[in-house]
Formats: sequence, structure tokens, C-alpha cells
Amino acid sequence: MRFSLGLLLTLFCLELCRGARLALMPLRSQLYDAESTDPPLPPITAVCASICGTIGKDMLDCQERCLALLQPDPSGPANPCRSAIAAVSTDTFRIEAMSFSSGHIASAIGLLLQAANGSAAAAQFLPYVNDLGAPDACAAVDGAHYCLVAAAPGASPLPLRLGACLPRACRQDTLGAMTNLTAVSVSLSCGDHSYGVDGAARALTLALFAAVALLVVVGTALELAGCGAPPPPPQADKAKEHSGAADAAAPTHFVSGGGGGDDQCGSEQHVSDGLLDDQNLQRPLLPTQADDKKRGGGRAHGGGDAHGGSGSGGSAPLAVRVLLCFGLQANWRYLFDVGRGRDGGGGGGGGGNRLAVLDGLRALSILWVILGHTLIFCLLAGGYSNLLELVPRGGRGVLARLSAQAITSAFLSVDTFFYISGFLLTHVTLSKLSAAAPLSRGAALRWLPALYLHRWLRITPTFMAAVLLYWQVLPLLDAGPLWDFGADDAACSKYWWTNPLYISNLVPWRTGLPCFPVGWYLANDFQFALAFLPLLLLGQPLRGRAAATAAVAALCALAVAASCAFALWLGLAQGVRFTVFDGGLPAPGAPQSGGYSYWPDYYIRPWSRVVPYAAGVLAALGWRRAAAVATAAAARRPAAQRAAAANAAVTVAWAALLGSTVYGTYWAYQDVPSPISRGENAAYLALARLAWSLGLTALCFQCFANRGGAVQALLAHRAWAPLSKLTFCAYLVHPTVITWFYRAAAGPTRFGEAEFAVTYMGFALGTFAASVPLYLAVEAPLRRVEAALLPRPK
Repeated sequence: MRFSLGLLLTLFCLELCRGARLALMPLRSQLYDAESTDPPLPPITAVCASICGTIGKDMLDCQERCLALLQPDPSGPANPCRSAIAAVSTDTFRIEAMSFSSGHIASAIGLLLQAANGSAAAAQFLPYVNDLGAPDACAAVDGAHYCLVAAAPGASPLPLRLGACLPRACRQDTLGAMTNLTAVSVSLSCGDHSYGVDGAARALTLALFAAVALLVVVGTALELAGCGAPPPPPQADKAKEHSGAADAAAPTHFVSGGGGGDDQCGSEQHVSDGLLDDQNLQRPLLPTQADDKKRGGGRAHGGGDAHGGSGSGGSAPLAVRVLLCFGLQANWRYLFDVGRGRDGGGGGGGGGNRLAVLDGLRALSILWVILGHTLIFCLLAGGYSNLLELVPRGGRGVLARLSAQAITSAFLSVDTFFYISGFLLTHVTLSKLSAAAPLSRGAALRWLPALYLHRWLRITPTFMAAVLLYWQVLPLLDAGPLWDFGADDAACSKYWWTNPLYISNLVPWRTGLPCFPVGWYLANDFQFALAFLPLLLLGQPLRGRAAATAAVAALCALAVAASCAFALWLGLAQGVRFTVFDGGLPAPGAPQSGGYSYWPDYYIRPWSRVVPYAAGVLAALGWRRAAAVATAAAARRPAAQRAAAANAAVTVAWAALLGSTVYGTYWAYQDVPSPISRGENAAYLALARLAWSLGLTALCFQCFANRGGAVQALLAHRAWAPLSKLTFCAYLVHPTVITWFYRAAAGPTRFGEAEFAVTYMGFALGTFAASVPLYLAVEAPLRRVEAALLPRPK
């Protein structure tokens, strides 16, 4: 209620300041002579007494502050805003133009007054007060400018915003005193927000991006000059040379030339990992027996040394080799190289690589992420002008439809990334272990620092480039009333270091905004790798060590059970709800009942997100075991009818699990607040991610066994390969693309099905288009630089 009262006083002061004669004419005609140019003191006193009495504030303190703000004070300092309002008060045309350009402040005041007096109906609509008026029209009014008043959401799921067209003399410094009427913080900003190169950090960022562009130009020029030999054609079947389990154990795709297989810059093996279309994530892990035979002149993958050796081209100076890694030709060729045998049974590839279905899952998941953020980012920026058409109300509203649950359930796309990451971390590690001599515990411990360093170097440069793009470059690209990056700049100035340390999901703790809106995923993924890699290296499961395998599986199962129990406790004991308009938005606010909130206490925490990652680890262990069993059983040729029935049952299982997880929220989105019980809400919190992981496991196993039919043909099609390689960069740049669009708008967005679909498609296309330069200039070159410079451990 304090939130509503503070905004009430602020809006009432704005109403008086802007002189909305039409809204206040009845009060004016009653309190003083209409021909008088200056209202006498008693009416202003009566107005302040009325406001303070209505909200039940301390009369003396409230009236003193109100009078100090509103009434003329000849003995006090001049108030340019008050003088400007007095000067324009006789200009009916300008007052009406300013009133037209403002939001419906008088109506909002009436709604807030009713809510303050205990009206439940009025209080229900408070979260949807979002009338920004017409900023462009205000800019055309002589001597006026646009101001935006907003309040922290508090217990409300959405920010409250109203626009006001005021004389230019009324700025933040002169109007800011109104927020002192209560202890509630109300933000007020006037005029267009714009930013320049006004600090060392921004200047250094621009210089850094310019230096990277120069490296790309020089590297490409060296390529064109013939300093590096052209890369050989890809040889996807070379995957078997690095795997002990034939094509079932092959990484998603193996390429050489396009990814850096020229003579001067290190080439590397391709391993997918969750979001990352990862080039050789496990490169320093173990030298295989095949590698030992090649060492000393042999060339893996038909190009340079598979792990950074220069072979016959190693005589080039180090600087030249590094610059060649930035050449556009090789990186571009690799980006669009789909390899051979990628389709896993579909797309004409002949089923050479069964794990290629993960390419399709990864690409579709990033498109799903963009779909969800198309809605969420708008709610947190300018909002929707027709928000009540979107919000569920008694079974009505767009989000109350069954089809709309694909938007509200988009958070499951991130769980798909976690699942793939856990699966491939385990699968690739065990593939390397199976091709090497048994590893002692001491040797395993010595390998861990190299693994961690490689992962940090693989991810961090691209990650921080995206952070700098969002933090330092994006504010320079536009201007407008909603183009406010003050909160983002404050958060990044204070917490930027949490991103390279991968703790942004823990710092800041429960309060405040993190630096970079999607960095929490990478923090979780990095922490999971830190935790699970020692289990795999020290335990070395599936190498005839039944106890070690059982121990790793038991620890994963324990992590899943503990996470589910924590979610169940949050839902039952603390009342945390997952629905968007019941506190599920990714924004800091007042805790839900019990003192906990969905976003800071559940959504971004590692103990809440470990379920799909641990499930991926278990699935990798299970698949490698199942592949061996299936190979032995293939000789017995089970009856075709029985095999078809089993395959149909698996299809029904994964369809039911995935479908119920996505569309099972239908009943939760029939009204606001959500009509589902606390128990139902807690059950979804606790079991949704587990059910999703089980569904992914059934789907992937079916496709890995080459029994996925049309679904496998779709997911494993080679057309997904370029998008899959761009997934990491797309995830990092999509907040910049979406934020640019929504904050550059002059007002709230109107929600319509066609408008939303076109906006989403534009975001998807723009995101992948923006990810190409980041990939070609940062991710791919630095990956190749690491492979060329860091020696492979012997």
C-alpha cells in the first residue's frame, strides 16, 4: 500500500503541475473565482489537507511538504517549474496539447484513490496502470517536454508508468521533491535519454572493438595474400579416430579445415556442449592411442595438427599464425560447413552421426528463448498499451489460451541447454577416457586445472564481448524517453566482475539487478562443469568399475532429488509461484508470501537448475551402456513387430512428458492471481524440469538408436548446422537486439497476434544476423588462437 500511496501523491502533484484544466475545472470553480489568475492560499491548503487526510498520513508533516512543493513562496528560492506553469496557465491551446500528450493521469489518480480507500476492484487493476501518452506529440508542443513517472513494482508484478507533458522548466531536480512526500521511491525522468562517449570505460570498449576489427582485416588480407594454405575438405568420418565407440560415441560433428584446419592456425575437433557449438571443449583431456601414433608428423583430420600443432606450416612466425586465425575466409567456410554424415538418418545424410539431433534441439531451443523474451522484455520496458487483453482474466486474455502456453513455458528451453551440456560433457569425457590408458587419481587431479582453464578461455572472451556490447555500446545507438540505461549501468559498474568469475547467479544475493540479463545461465553451466568433471575423471565410470559408475549415478540422482525437494519446499512452505503475473517476472521486487521470490530464490540458483544437467549426465552414462547392450542384442534380431511396438511406446512417452510440461500450465494461466492451488503450483515447480529431462532422454535415445523417423530427420537435418554453431553468440546478443527495439520505441507496444508474430520473427532474424559478426570476429578466431598457442599435454 505504501507503494500506491507514494505514486498517488506523485501523480497528483504532476496533475497540478501540468495544469490539466479540464480535469480540475470543477475543483477550480468551487474553490476560487474563475477570473482570478493566481489561486489563493486556502484552496492549495485544502487540496493538501484532502490528499493527506485521504491516505491517512501524518497531517502536519504531509501538509508541510505538500505546501512547500505546490504553493508560491515569495520568501523562498525561485521555482522555475512553478513559474513556467503560471506562465502557460492562460494558454488554453498549449494546456490542452500538453494534456493530450500525457497519459490519463486524472483517471489513474481516481483509481489509486479508490485503491487507497480499500477498493479491491481498483487494487486489482493497479499493476496494469501503464499509460505513457504520446511522447512524440509532446515534443511538438512549444516549450514542453516529456516526463515519465514510474514506481518500483513492490508487490505488483509490473512497473507502474505514466507519461506527463510538462514545461521544459519542470525537470527532475524541480519535480523530484514530490517523491519526498512519502518514503516510497518514485522515479521521475524528463526529456529524451541519450548517451555519449563520456567515460574511460566506454572509450576503451570502442577501442577494443576497433582493434578486433583491425585484426580481422589484417588476418583476411594475409589469407588473400596466400600466407596460409587453404583448408582441406571436412572429413566427418574422422570422428571415429577419436572415439572408442564408433558412430554412437562420435561428437556432434567433426570438421577440420573450415574451423581452423589450415597450415598456419590450429585446427580442432568439434564437440557440442549445451549452448556452445563447442570446438574441442575437452581438447586437453587425454591423448588417445590414435593420437600417439600420429604424433611426430601425422595430421589428424586431414589438416594441421588436430590440437594446435602447425605441421609443415609451423615455420610461419607466431604473429602471422595468430593473425591468420582472424581471417574471415576460413571462419566463414567453417560456419557454413555442414560436414558429411551429419543427418543421423534424415536429410540425405545416411545416418552417419546419430548425435546430430542435438544440433536441431539446440537451434530450436534458442528460437524458443527468443520467443519467450519477446514477451518478457516488452513487459519490462515500455509495456503493452492493451495489457489487459493479454493478461488472463477469468479464462479470457491471450495468455489464457492453450496455444499461448508455448510462450509462458519458454523457460524450458534453457533446461534443454543444461541437459545437452551435461550429456555431452559426460559423453565426450568418457569417449576420451575409453581411448586412453587408465588414468591414476593423481593424473586425473593434474588434468583438472587444464580442463577448467580451457573451458574458461573458450567461453569468457565471447561472453565479455557481449557484456560490453550491451553495457557500453548499446546506449550509444539510440535515444528516447524509454532509452534509460541508468539501472543497467549502475548494476554493471558494481557487478561486472561477477560475469568472468561465473558467479552472477549468486551475486548480488537476492537484491539488485545483475550485470547482463542472461549471464546467470553461463554461471550455472560453468559451476556444474566444475562440480561434475572431477566425478568423471576420478571415478572413470564404465571402465569396468561398477562401483564407480554406481557412485556417479547415485550422486547425480541425489542432486536431482535434493533440487526437487527444495522446489517443493519453496512452493508449499514459502508460497513461491511460477506464473508470470504472480511474481514470475525476471525482475527484483518485493518477496512473495514467505519472504522468497521466484526469480532470485529459485529461477537462477544452481541448486534449482541442476536437475536437467544431472539428468544429462545420467543419460550419457545410460546411453553408452545401452549402446553396448543394443549392439549385442542386434545379432538376435528381435521380432520387427515387437520392436515397432516398443518404439511407438517410447514415442508416446516422450510426447506425453514434453507436451504435459509445456501445456500443463494451461490451468495456471486462467486468471490473475493464478487459480491453481499451492500444492499444484509446488508440484509443477518440483517436477516440471524432471519431467522435461525424462522426455528429452526418451526422445534422444530413440534418435540415437536411429528409430526417430520424421522427428529424427527434422532434428538431425544438416540445415541446422550453421544455426547450431551460432547458438552461443545468438544467446549472448539477443538481449541487445530485443532491448534496442523496445527501449527505442516512443511509447508502449500494442499487443496483437500478427504484430507479435512479426516482431518475433524480426528478433530471430536480427539475432542470428548480429551473432554472425560476433562469431566471425571473436568466438571462432579466439578458439583457433587457443588451439594454435596452447600446447597439447603429453
